[in-house]
Amino acid sequence: AERAALNALATEWRGEIGVNLARTLAIAKSGGLQSLSDYLQPLMRQTSEHISGLQKDIEARTHTEEGKRLLAEVADRRKSYIATRNQIFEMLKNGDAMGAEPLVENKLVPMSAAYLEAISAYATRQHDRNQEMQEEVAASISRAQAWLAALTAASLALGALLAWSITRSVTRPLNQAVAMAD
Repeated sequence: AERAALNALATEWRGEIGVNLARTLAIAKSGGLQSLSDYLQPLMRQTSEHISGLQKDIEARTHTEEGKRLLAEVADRRKSYIATRNQIFEMLKNGDAMGAEPLVENKLVPMSAAYLEAISAYATRQHDRNQEMQEEVAASISRAQAWLAALTAASLALGALLAWSITRSVTRPLNQAVAMAD
């Protein structure tokens, strides 16, 4: 259940990042249109806070070295993405839309793709580990069922043998007594 929860959190995390990326690109492609920026910036801050909360929750639930390594990679990519995004917003705020455009295309878009890819790698690993656990549980159940069937068969055979032995121990002396009485 924990792995499924981590997978769901990572999927939500990736979705929230996608929303903020779309907002960032909208502002950047508009050349920093003030009314659009004024509308989207508070939403972006709110989403970023939610993303940070998701990230902290995921980090607290991640215990494997591989998971921690993947999260560290995500954190590094997020830090680079946010720094570049803030640099672009600063350029747009200062009226340098022409200077911001190549930064968006050549730096921000590839960074955001790498950021999303890192989160996807984490989510995929959680999904894979969840599948592995399900397969282990299914194999364990199959082994338990096989043992149960074998023990049931052995119990039935032992019961039949004991019943035959008891019947014989009773009927043999009775047959001998009848034979003597004749």
